[in-house]
Amino acid sequence: MESVAHSISFYAIPSRIFTKACLTYWMGADWSYTSYILFDMQVTNMITTVVLMQITRNNAFERGTLEFDIHVGNATTTTTLATQGVMADLESRTDLTCDDVPLQRFHVGFIARYIKITATGRYGASAGLSYIAFE
Repeated sequence: MESVAHSISFYAIPSRIFTKACLTYWMGADWSYTSYILFDMQVTNMITTVVLMQITRNNAFERGTLEFDIHVGNATTTTTLATQGVMADLESRTDLTCDDVPLQRFHVGFIARYIKITATGRYGASAGLSYIAFE
């Protein structure tokens, strides 16, 4: 499968980049296992925690990110693996509404300008996230 990229730039790092809401912030291409999103923070920042929320679409959990890698660096051509993680699989959760989806915190420790989150596993048609924050 070919990888699909999305990129976003920020001038400085706020404590929360995207507000937790019942929306889809980022969704990979259908049937792709290697979709990613690249953040350019414009300056190097110390990041201790990455906060993610599984994708929600109108209270339906028919797709989502399972495994992911986070690579960081000060140039887009040279990055280092900072962490790998596994998101909660919500596909069979019929008792949740989008307001009940928990934020998942992944403790890391890096200083970088570029942060690349790559979905290496998905369920349903595509990977995606409804909330992303760097603290």
